Amino acid sequence: MYAKCGDLDKALEVFKSVERRDVFVWSAMIAALAMHGKGRDALDCFSRMLETKVKPNSMTLTNHAGLVDEGRTFLYQMEPVFGVVPGVKHYACMVDILGCSGNLEEAIELIEKMPIAPTASVWGAVLRAFGLHGNVQLAEKACSHMLELEPKTLTARLKLH
Repeated sequence: MYAKCGDLDKALEVFKSVERRDVFVWSAMIAALAMHGKGRDALDCFSRMLETKVKPNSMTLTNHAGLVDEGRTFLYQMEPVFGVVPGVKHYACMVDILGCSGNLEEAIELIEKMPIAPTASVWGAVLRAFGLHGNVQLAEKACSHMLELEPKTLTARLKLH
């Protein structure tokens, strides 16, 4: 709550005051750090969580702070190392990381190789990334997929802009 309201220091204070940190407490702190652009600190927090023998869950592995190499590593280690099968949120997260960092072709390649069907959230990440980088043709492709999957969501997004 504190992190979402912009007070990362208070969030850290609360985190440090918790005696027994479960996966939810760790995940919240990792997400807070990532949300505030503290990607390296989020990774350090994740490492400390593993050192305390707390096993990450699906939500822990959804957080990112735009760190491309680390994102790739986590995505491909999720199942074999942590026992968490990557879901659509994880793929959307990775597509967002790749797209925003300019790795547009790799983002599309990832979508094409996904073992699950891409949802509107995946295509939304593509739309955002390709919009940022001015690739109108691929942004139109993402838009048409989103329109097909969730027409009401896309229409609402377009009205906001």
